[in-house]
Amino acid sequence: MTEIGGYQIDQPLCSDGLVTTYLASKDGSKENGRFHLKIYKPPGAIAGTPRAALDTSKFLEVGRRLQVVAKGSSSFISVKALGHRKGCGILVTTAFDYTLQSLIDARIHLEPHELRH
Repeated sequence: MTEIGGYQIDQPLCSDGLVTTYLASKDGSKENGRFHLKIYKPPGAIAGTPRAALDTSKFLEVGRRLQVVAKGSSSFISVKALGHRKGCGILVTTAFDYTLQSLIDARIHLEPHELRH
């Protein structure tokens, strides 16, 4: 298994090309909680291009802002760690059970016949 900054990657969750999200645990122990580890890999990150470095720094700045906004609030995702490795940005947050889509799906129940015009 892969470990990044004390977080053990347990399984991949999703990827949109630039950001890959993994389910992770702290020090390989699920008793210490579950986390989402997001790795931002802009084009040119491994080669260390200036553009990739700028994009990674913007990603990390968004993470820092999330930390400030979420401080003392239970309504926001808690940012546990920020960093970079080999030109890629890394953001670790507490894991949450629901996605926006699952919340929408739970509240809107449409039958196929209701979709007709």
